[in-house]
Amino acid sequence: MENLQQLEDELQEKIKKANKMNLSYEKILRDQATECSEGAERERKEVLHLDVEHERLVVELAEELQSKQERERQLVKLSPYAVSFERAAKLTKFKDAKSLADHMENLLRIRESLLQQDLKKREKYDELRRTLQSNQEQHRLMRLQKNYELSQLEVEHEKARSEVLEWVRGLTPGQSPASELTPNQMMIFCVK
Repeated sequence: MENLQQLEDELQEKIKKANKMNLSYEKILRDQATECSEGAERERKEVLHLDVEHERLVVELAEELQSKQERERQLVKLSPYAVSFERAAKLTKFKDAKSLADHMENLLRIRESLLQQDLKKREKYDELRRTLQSNQEQHRLMRLQKNYELSQLEVEHEKARSEVLEWVRGLTPGQSPASELTPNQMMIFCVK
């Protein structure tokens, strides 16, 4: 019986160890699954990034090929002019077509520079013309305002003058207007 009890205890101990090992094994499997999942996710993102980069490079290559074809078409199109340039160079002071082409490019740059200067001068002229028009308009408005103020002052002046004349008429023949006037009234009377 004791042996059975001891065997049972040993079996219980082995079962506990097996369960612990099973749990740790499951944990190891979960950790490995997580690591695999994370690794797979990283690889998937990297593959997506590489796909995008591949697409960009394909588009860039197509654009470069198209540009190269366009340059080749231009070269074929301009090749008759090269012969003409060579002939023209022989008839001028230039030693070859390249020096003639360089001279022509220089002339074109000078022309472009002069056009830019002319454009800047025109812009400056337009700006000055707009400023002049604005100043003229401000001057006209100021003149209108001053004319209005002058007309208001003339109306006030006439009103004050008529008041003084009425006051003077209201005096008896023996009264002196100067003795009865206030300083403001005297000033208005003197101005009249």
